[in-house]
Amino acid sequence: AVLDPTPPETPRGKWREAAAGAEANPLKLVWVRGGIRWNTADGPSAPIGTVGGSVAVYGSTLADVQVSFGSDGGNRGWGAGLRFVF
Repeated sequence: AVLDPTPPETPRGKWREAAAGAEANPLKLVWVRGGIRWNTADGPSAPIGTVGGSVAVYGSTLADVQVSFGSDGGNRGWGAGLRFVF
């Protein structure tokens, strides 16, 4: 769990984030994670959910994917990437 104590100014106004999540390793080379976050700076806001995962593709190279979703269209999105662990 995370709580950011200082609300910085953003283009959308003040933002202080609270978040909670979990990660699991169901298979030897696969990790899955999920979580929820929300802005607490100006009172409670609609939560933003995220799910993602990683898979080891070769040695210490991992492929990562994530999806964010929420009631505010500006908080929806996805991402993918490669990560090198050493």
